[in-house]
Parts: sequence; C-alpha cells; structure tokens
Amino acid sequence: MTGRLGRLLSPRSAVFIGGGPAERAIQMCDRLGYEGEAWPVNPTRGRMAGRPVFRSLAELPRPPDAAFVAVDRFQTVREVRELAEMGCGGAVLYASGFAEAGAEGAALQEELTDGHDMPLIGPNCYGLINAVSGAALWPDGHGCRRVRRGPALIAQSGNIALNLTMNRRGVDFSYVVSLGNQASTAIEHLLEHFAAAPEVTAVGVHLESIADPPRFARALLACRESRTPVTVLKTGRTAAAEMITASHTAALAGPAAAYDAFFDRYGAVRADTLPELMAALAVLEQLGPLPGNRLVSLSCSGGEAALAADRAARYDVVFEPFADGHARRIKDTLSDLVAITNPLDYHTFIWGDQAALRRCFTAALDGPADAGMLILDWPDGDNDDSDWWPTLNAWAEASAATGTPAAVAAGLAENLPDRVREHLTERGLAAAFSIDEALFGLAAAARVGGWLAQDPPPPPAPAGEAPSAVAVLDEPEAKQILREAGIPVPEGITVGGAEGAEAAARLGFPLVVKQVGAAHKTERGEWSWTSPTKGSCDGLWAGWPERGGGCWRNGKSPAEWRSCWSRRAGNVPWESPSLWGRGGRWPSCWPTR
Repeated sequence: MTGRLGRLLSPRSAVFIGGGPAERAIQMCDRLGYEGEAWPVNPTRGRMAGRPVFRSLAELPRPPDAAFVAVDRFQTVREVRELAEMGCGGAVLYASGFAEAGAEGAALQEELTDGHDMPLIGPNCYGLINAVSGAALWPDGHGCRRVRRGPALIAQSGNIALNLTMNRRGVDFSYVVSLGNQASTAIEHLLEHFAAAPEVTAVGVHLESIADPPRFARALLACRESRTPVTVLKTGRTAAAEMITASHTAALAGPAAAYDAFFDRYGAVRADTLPELMAALAVLEQLGPLPGNRLVSLSCSGGEAALAADRAARYDVVFEPFADGHARRIKDTLSDLVAITNPLDYHTFIWGDQAALRRCFTAALDGPADAGMLILDWPDGDNDDSDWWPTLNAWAEASAATGTPAAVAAGLAENLPDRVREHLTERGLAAAFSIDEALFGLAAAARVGGWLAQDPPPPPAPAGEAPSAVAVLDEPEAKQILREAGIPVPEGITVGGAEGAEAAARLGFPLVVKQVGAAHKTERGEWSWTSPTKGSCDGLWAGWPERGGGCWRNGKSPAEWRSCWSRRAGNVPWESPSLWGRGGRWPSCWPTR
C-alpha cells in the first residue's frame, strides 16, 4: 500500500524494541500468520519469540518498514530519533507518560516529532493490527483473524479497540489502530488512507477529540467519494466524561452539539454506544448504503411486531402501511385469520413450511420498501433447531428473488449464534443483532445512502491568519453582519430593561428574550426565556426577578438584583439590555432555564 502511512500499516519487515511487550507483539504476528520479517531488538536478551535478538538498531540488515517501540518514555524519544535517521517507515509507541501526564510529558511528546517526518502512532497506545497481511504491532491478545477485506477500526482508546476485536457478532476487522495521544498520526490521516484502500469496506471510529477539523472534514469527503461509510462513537459528551478524556489522552472533548453538526454535514453516522457502532458496521458491511429508510418487518409473533413498531419511533426509519394491492398479494399467501400490517405478524400457520414461507416473504419484500427485517430468535444448542432453518432459508430466497436488502434480528442479540451469523453472511444477509441494533444499523445505512445521493458539501476553507486584534461580538452585532451579507436572521430589537414589553408588542409572538453581552449563557447559569403569547410575556416581565432569571425593572438596586441570582452565578449589571426576536424555532437554539 502506498502513501505516507503505507509502509507502517502494511509492513514487509518490522522491528520490535523492548522486552515483554515487544515479544508479545511478535507472538501476535505469528498467531496471525505474518509472513514478513520480524526482528527483535534488546541489548540483554539472546532470543525472543523463538528468534535471535539484535542488540541494537545498527545491527539490522536494512531499515524496517515499521517499528514497535516498547521502552520507557525517555528511551522512546531516543529510539524514535534513530529510527527516523535510518529511514524507518513509521513507529508504534507503546509508552505512556507523555502529554496526558502534564507539562513534562507534553514537552517530551514535542521531542518525539522534532526534526523528522516519520509517521508515529501513539504514544500511549496499543498500536495496530493488519488482519489482511497478518502484521500485528500489538502487545496483547486480540480477537482478529485473517481476512481479505472488511471494516477498519480506529480508536483513541486501546482497550475499546481490544474489546471490539473480541466481538462475537461476526464483524471481522481488516485493520485495527489504537492512536492514543496522536502526536503525529491522527484519526483524519488514517481516514484518508483507508478511503483509498480497496480492502476497507467501512470505517468505525472511537474518538475523544478531533485534532484538525478542516482536514478531518476533507478525510470524510474522501471516504464519501470512495463510498467508504464512516461511523463515529464520540465520547466526552458530558462534563464528567470530558474530564476523564483530558486525563486519558490529553484530548479536549469539545461541545457535543458542534461535533454532531460537523458529522452530519460531512457524512459520518454518529453512534452513542458500542453496540450501535458495531450494528452500523455490520449492516453497512453486508448490505451497503440503502436508498431510503422504508422498512418491512416480519415475525411470527404479534408481540415482536408491536415491539418493532414501538422501537422504530426512536430511529430514523419508517414502517409504511402496505398499499391495498400489495396487502392483497401478501394476504393471498396467508390464512384469513392474519391481519396484514407492517410490521407483519405472519403467525405460525406456515412455520416450518419453507415454500409457504418463501411465498409470504417474497410478497412482503416485493414492494417499495428499501430493506426488510426478519425477527428470529434461535434456540440454544440443547434444542432441536431444524424447524428454524426453513424460515431463515426462505428469507434469503425472498431477498434474492426481489433484490431487496434484508437483515435478521433477534429479540436478544445473543440469540443469533455464530453458525447462524455465518450462514447469513454466506447468503448475503446482514446479521443485525437485537431489534434496536438492527433498526439503528438500517437507519445508518439509509442515512449514508441519502448522503451519497446528494451533492457533497464544499470542503472547509483553510483557516487564515488571525488578525493582531480579535474582537468578540455580541449577538446583535453578529446578526447584523449576517443580515448585511444576505443571510436570513430572525427579526430582533435591542432594548433596555423597561422597554421590553413595548418591544414585544412591536415584534409579535412567539418570541424569545435573552441577555446581551455574555457568551455561553446557558453554561454560565444565565438565561433565555421563550414567550409563545402576549399573556405569558406580560407576566414574565412583571415577575422576572422572582423567577431567578435576572432583573430588568426600574427601581431595583444592584443588591436586590444580585439576590435574585442567588441560585445562579449571575453577575451582570442590572441595567444590561435584552434582545427580543421573532420566531418559533429560534428560541430552541438556546435552552431555557
């Protein structure tokens, strides 16, 4: 593989520097059947992982494509310099104690990248696994097995990456990369690389922060261009998680809403949980992007059909009622006692009859739906499962006959055993785990399909140099600039406290009142208030101090005003102006208190 990261991610030769962790990494290569050269380096050992040991890098026969460096942080800096000077293709840095550990560690991390452009993964990371070639610069056990193609996984957390490789859901990764502190190689660099890799079918990302948002956006656009879907699990969305993130990899987590808008604009599915991340990867791997979000669901239970309908309300999918003609075709395959609805409970009248099941499933899938979902919980190994196979095979035959992408879900994810998932994969179906995970995965595939059907957004403009003096604009000033540029903004008036009721009457309703001047009002415990009608506004203005939101009435002293804010951290002068603006949706931009 070519590119700046090509030698590091797909090495034909690799050096392993250190003791126990380095030896385990060689053993992981052997376990995956790596056919390249693996050279251990240690000044005191004679053999490691059944191989003779080189005492120093100078003894190597030639510069390695990749290095796994598992020594202390100070020695790591020295080894990186020597590797860069000898022309190594890149290095994985296992040691911790860098930027995540304070000022001294941050200074050491700066030294890692000084004076060379050799790509580094880490520090403070597990490393990488290439399951296509068998290269594993990885010091611990894992669940990867050799594959020809599959989704790639990028994670800032080494343990999350490790745990996901051991999934029992049939998701086999082509690459796994744990990035740690991202001193040199960041998530966006790997996305660019995987966008051009034909063996990568999708990319799953666990991230705590984005180092370079413009480049990350361009990387997502590159994945979009190559039809390589990306699903992101962003942690650090709460205040507590943000603090943990900062101590974990020295990352700044940032506001969750900004990340959500960023991913939506540039085409990355956002998952909230690890099961959602895996479900999206499984569905995208097997079915690819879907043209829409219209689903058909089938089960032999009214309870499961109702559950599917209820759970669908949480996801961006729809179960449209069958049209009259379509419903009649389905009805012709079932007993008169069966009600034709979507989701469909086809009852157990045809259970075990593969031909009858195939006719019913084909009729249901032969319509406008973009995908189908079969709910089928499999018995455990102590029970006879012979009556379940006709249902599964009939579903596969109906999908093939109609060309409708299809998935299989269970009430509980563990009720789809390995042999069933493998059979589904062979038949071109998606094993989508639980009902919720299936709905999320199908919604993700539909979302990706929708993005691909649209023109991509323009790449972000490169950031210019900041002027010598930076001015912070208040909200009315910023909106005036937007208005002068021809961008629609809500109508608004800036007024002093006593003028608020008159301004409200001039603007009309609904409206919002906000304090002018302070940034990040919600986070500072300050206020905004929506008023849907004149009546609600009249009472609001007269009684505002008692609401703990601020004081704008004449005659109140600053001391009295401050007492109104005892429940908040407000310290803005009582004479501050407020902004009144027309619009029903506008107030939702600022959470009310």
